[in-house]
Amino acid sequence: MAALARALSLAIILAAVQGCRSLGVRPAEGDFLLDFPVQTLEGQRTSLFEATRGKVAVIKFGASWCPPCTKQVAHMNQLAAAYPKEAVAVVDVNLRETPEAARAYARKSGMGYTMLLDPDGAGAALYNIAGIPVTIIAGQDRKIAYRGRYTTFGQMDRVVARLAKKQGSVTRDP
Repeated sequence: MAALARALSLAIILAAVQGCRSLGVRPAEGDFLLDFPVQTLEGQRTSLFEATRGKVAVIKFGASWCPPCTKQVAHMNQLAAAYPKEAVAVVDVNLRETPEAARAYARKSGMGYTMLLDPDGAGAALYNIAGIPVTIIAGQDRKIAYRGRYTTFGQMDRVVARLAKKQGSVTRDP
Protein backbone atom coordinates (compact mmCIF):
# COMPACT_ATOMS: atom_id res chain seq x y z
CA MET A 1 0.00 0.00 0.00
CA ALA A 2 2.87 2.39 0.83
CA ALA A 3 4.46 1.71 -2.57
CA LEU A 4 1.17 2.50 -4.29
CA ALA A 5 0.85 5.75 -2.32
CA ARG A 6 4.40 6.75 -3.25
CA ALA A 7 3.79 5.94 -6.92
CA LEU A 8 0.54 7.90 -6.89
CA SER A 9 2.23 10.86 -5.18
CA LEU A 10 5.02 10.83 -7.75
CA ALA A 11 2.50 10.69 -10.60
CA ILE A 12 0.61 13.68 -9.18
CA ILE A 13 3.83 15.69 -8.77
CA LEU A 14 4.96 14.87 -12.32
CA ALA A 15 1.54 15.80 -13.71
CA ALA A 16 1.60 19.08 -11.81
CA VAL A 17 5.10 19.93 -13.08
CA GLN A 18 4.18 19.02 -16.64
CA GLY A 19 0.96 21.01 -16.32
CA CYS A 20 2.93 24.08 -15.21
CA ARG A 21 5.27 23.73 -18.18
CA SER A 22 2.44 23.30 -20.62
CA LEU A 23 0.82 26.53 -19.47
CA GLY A 24 3.87 28.25 -20.96
CA VAL A 25 4.44 31.57 -19.24
CA ARG A 26 5.23 34.03 -22.00
CA PRO A 27 7.49 35.57 -22.95
CA ALA A 28 9.84 32.69 -22.24
CA GLU A 29 13.24 31.45 -23.39
CA GLY A 30 13.39 31.70 -27.16
CA ASP A 31 10.81 34.51 -27.33
CA PHE A 32 11.75 38.14 -27.82
CA LEU A 33 11.70 40.87 -25.21
CA LEU A 34 8.59 43.02 -25.18
CA ASP A 35 8.87 46.78 -24.79
CA PHE A 36 6.95 48.80 -22.21
CA PRO A 37 7.14 52.32 -20.80
CA VAL A 38 9.15 52.90 -17.62
CA GLN A 39 10.38 55.87 -15.62
CA THR A 40 13.80 56.60 -14.21
CA LEU A 41 14.18 57.45 -10.53
CA GLU A 42 14.45 61.07 -11.64
CA GLY A 43 11.00 60.88 -13.29
CA GLN A 44 12.19 60.75 -16.92
CA ARG A 45 9.98 58.64 -19.18
CA THR A 46 11.75 56.01 -21.26
CA SER A 47 11.23 52.39 -22.29
CA LEU A 48 12.78 49.02 -21.55
CA PHE A 49 14.16 48.89 -25.10
CA GLU A 50 15.72 52.34 -24.78
CA ALA A 51 17.38 51.37 -21.47
CA THR A 52 18.86 48.16 -22.90
CA ARG A 53 19.45 49.07 -26.56
CA GLY A 54 22.40 47.26 -28.16
CA LYS A 55 23.36 45.40 -24.99
CA VAL A 56 22.93 42.07 -23.32
CA ALA A 57 19.98 42.79 -21.00
CA VAL A 58 19.64 41.44 -17.45
CA ILE A 59 16.23 42.51 -16.14
CA LYS A 60 14.95 41.76 -12.65
CA PHE A 61 11.33 42.46 -11.72
CA GLY A 62 11.05 43.15 -7.99
CA ALA A 63 9.97 45.46 -5.17
CA SER A 64 11.27 46.83 -1.88
CA TRP A 65 8.83 44.83 0.26
CA CYS A 66 10.05 41.50 -1.21
CA PRO A 67 12.82 39.90 0.92
CA PRO A 68 14.07 37.59 -1.91
CA CYS A 69 14.28 40.64 -4.20
CA THR A 70 16.46 42.43 -1.66
CA LYS A 71 18.70 39.36 -1.32
CA GLN A 72 19.12 39.23 -5.09
CA VAL A 73 20.53 42.80 -5.19
CA ALA A 74 23.96 41.49 -4.11
CA HIS A 75 23.97 39.01 -7.02
CA MET A 76 22.89 41.73 -9.46
CA ASN A 77 25.59 44.11 -8.10
CA GLN A 78 28.21 41.40 -8.60
CA LEU A 79 27.05 40.86 -12.19
CA ALA A 80 26.96 44.61 -12.95
CA ALA A 81 30.53 44.93 -11.65
CA ALA A 82 31.73 41.98 -13.72
CA TYR A 83 30.82 43.36 -17.16
CA PRO A 84 31.28 46.73 -18.90
CA LYS A 85 28.17 48.93 -18.75
CA GLU A 86 28.53 49.62 -22.46
CA ALA A 87 27.93 45.95 -23.22
CA VAL A 88 25.64 44.62 -20.48
CA ALA A 89 22.62 46.48 -19.08
CA VAL A 90 21.67 45.32 -15.58
CA VAL A 91 18.24 46.71 -14.75
CA ASP A 92 15.90 46.41 -11.78
CA VAL A 93 12.26 47.03 -12.71
CA ASN A 94 10.55 48.19 -9.53
CA LEU A 95 6.87 47.26 -9.48
CA ARG A 96 4.08 49.58 -8.37
CA GLU A 97 6.06 51.72 -5.93
CA THR A 98 6.53 55.46 -5.70
CA PRO A 99 9.79 57.02 -6.87
CA GLU A 100 10.54 57.95 -3.24
CA ALA A 101 10.08 54.36 -2.00
CA ALA A 102 12.15 53.01 -4.91
CA ARG A 103 14.97 55.51 -4.31
CA ALA A 104 15.03 54.62 -0.61
CA TYR A 105 15.12 50.91 -1.49
CA ALA A 106 17.96 51.39 -3.99
CA ARG A 107 19.96 53.40 -1.46
CA LYS A 108 19.30 51.07 1.51
CA SER A 109 20.06 47.89 -0.47
CA GLY A 110 23.25 49.33 -1.98
CA MET A 111 22.01 48.91 -5.53
CA GLY A 112 24.85 49.70 -7.95
CA TYR A 113 22.94 49.35 -11.21
CA THR A 114 19.97 50.97 -12.96
CA MET A 115 16.53 50.97 -11.40
CA LEU A 116 13.49 51.71 -13.53
CA LEU A 117 9.93 52.15 -12.33
CA ASP A 118 6.85 50.27 -13.52
CA PRO A 119 4.40 52.31 -11.43
CA ASP A 120 1.16 50.81 -12.74
CA GLY A 121 2.47 47.26 -13.29
CA ALA A 122 2.01 47.37 -17.07
CA GLY A 123 5.39 45.71 -17.67
CA ALA A 124 4.71 43.06 -15.05
CA ALA A 125 1.38 42.27 -16.73
CA LEU A 126 2.99 42.15 -20.18
CA TYR A 127 5.60 39.69 -18.89
CA ASN A 128 3.05 37.65 -16.89
CA ILE A 129 4.90 38.23 -13.62
CA ALA A 130 2.89 36.33 -11.02
CA GLY A 131 5.53 36.33 -8.28
CA ILE A 132 8.79 38.16 -7.71
CA PRO A 133 11.71 38.27 -8.16
CA VAL A 134 11.82 37.22 -11.81
CA THR A 135 15.00 37.64 -13.84
CA ILE A 136 15.02 37.72 -17.63
CA ILE A 137 18.24 37.74 -19.67
CA ALA A 138 18.31 38.52 -23.38
CA GLY A 139 21.00 38.99 -25.98
CA GLN A 140 21.66 42.04 -28.12
CA ASP A 141 19.09 40.66 -30.54
CA ARG A 142 16.51 40.86 -27.70
CA LYS A 143 15.96 37.10 -27.81
CA ILE A 144 15.34 35.75 -24.29
CA ALA A 145 17.99 33.26 -23.22
CA TYR A 146 16.89 32.85 -19.60
CA ARG A 147 13.83 33.41 -17.42
CA GLY A 148 13.87 32.35 -13.79
CA ARG A 149 13.18 33.18 -10.17
CA TYR A 150 15.59 33.66 -7.26
CA THR A 151 18.51 33.80 -9.67
CA THR A 152 22.08 33.72 -8.34
CA PHE A 153 25.19 35.43 -9.70
CA GLY A 154 26.51 32.09 -10.99
CA GLN A 155 23.32 31.37 -12.94
CA MET A 156 23.25 34.84 -14.47
CA ASP A 157 26.98 34.89 -15.20
CA ARG A 158 26.83 31.61 -17.15
CA VAL A 159 24.06 32.97 -19.40
CA VAL A 160 25.61 36.44 -19.81
CA ALA A 161 29.05 34.94 -20.57
CA ARG A 162 27.53 32.72 -23.27
CA LEU A 163 25.68 35.68 -24.82
CA ALA A 164 28.77 37.88 -24.56
CA LYS A 165 30.88 35.25 -26.32
CA LYS A 166 28.24 34.96 -29.05
CA GLN A 167 28.22 38.75 -29.32
CA GLY A 168 31.99 38.69 -29.67
CA SER A 169 32.62 42.08 -28.12
CA VAL A 170 32.26 41.54 -24.40
CA THR A 171 34.52 39.87 -21.92
CA ARG A 172 33.96 39.54 -18.23
CA ASP A 173 36.13 41.79 -16.09
CA PRO A 174 38.45 39.74 -13.84
